[in-house]
Amino acid sequence: PQPPYPVRQARLHQGYVSWLSAHDWDIALTLNFKPDIRKEAARMAARHYWQKLDCWLYGSNAVQRHNTRLLRVCFLEGEDQGRNWHIHSAIKAPAPDAIKPKIAGEDFKLGMCAALTERWEETFEAGRFSKAELIYDCAGWVRYISKDVNIDDCEFCLTTSHIADRRDTM
Repeated sequence: PQPPYPVRQARLHQGYVSWLSAHDWDIALTLNFKPDIRKEAARMAARHYWQKLDCWLYGSNAVQRHNTRLLRVCFLEGEDQGRNWHIHSAIKAPAPDAIKPKIAGEDFKLGMCAALTERWEETFEAGRFSKAELIYDCAGWVRYISKDVNIDDCEFCLTTSHIADRRDTM
């Protein structure tokens, strides 16, 4: 017999936390959507954002031919819990010489944080209060971003990373 649902959900969450904590993520990103957006529209807007961002960082040739992408894991959460749709992401910053644009500033990772939010704010579906910052407690961040994952809606965990999955689902 299977364990009760809350036990299975806790095990699933712990599995995500263990797997995500094994990687050294650099940037915590939260992207908020406009209040009246539907889930599928939020997913499509996020895919578009990540595609444009990857092309801006690496060039469309590298993205299309070699699947070169910013390493990230994303969790969509929102309306079901009485909140606007938003995405929490853990991102591995690329090497400064691996990307096309020159990120200004003394600290490259802080410059990446600014670039991530600036690119999001250019998106039509962008809501207010999106934020990117450096991760100082990786285990704490991955526990937080995966908090609402449960057995019935694991599709909320969306990845575009060769670490997690080759398919471009986000």
